[in-house]
Amino acid sequence: MEKYTFRKKGFTLIELLVYIGIVSISVILILGIMYAIIYYTLFYFDRITLKNEMFKILQKIYYNSIIARTATTTNSSIQFIFENGYEKLYASGSALYLENASTSATFLSPKLKLLNFSVSTSGNYINTFINISNAKGDQNLYATSVIYILGF
Repeated sequence: MEKYTFRKKGFTLIELLVYIGIVSISVILILGIMYAIIYYTLFYFDRITLKNEMFKILQKIYYNSIIARTATTTNSSIQFIFENGYEKLYASGSALYLENASTSATFLSPKLKLLNFSVSTSGNYINTFINISNAKGDQNLYATSVIYILGF
């Protein structure tokens, strides 16, 4: 006589619900981690862009201060006078402009806005305060620079 054996060919409802639960929790965790990676990547990319733009501004001011014969300032501009011309860095609205004898162009990236650009002088020293922000306005970066102008 043959022995009758019962073989299980599928999953029970409880096993299926447990597998679905494990998979859904894993997917939620993976999506959360991916979202955090994307968010922080964009956050730090904006921060690096701000730092690069600030470095570009400070480098331009410092370089011009070395080769300029003299400099004149107002509350929101610096004009460096060279032997063969001039360069003026000035703020207008939320942008920073660089003007020379032939052109006048925006010095900041269009993705950024200038919050504050103030200049003061004390003898041969020029003090600058710069505050820039990204387009969303959730990150600010400011720098203060003191440069010494040698008169030729």
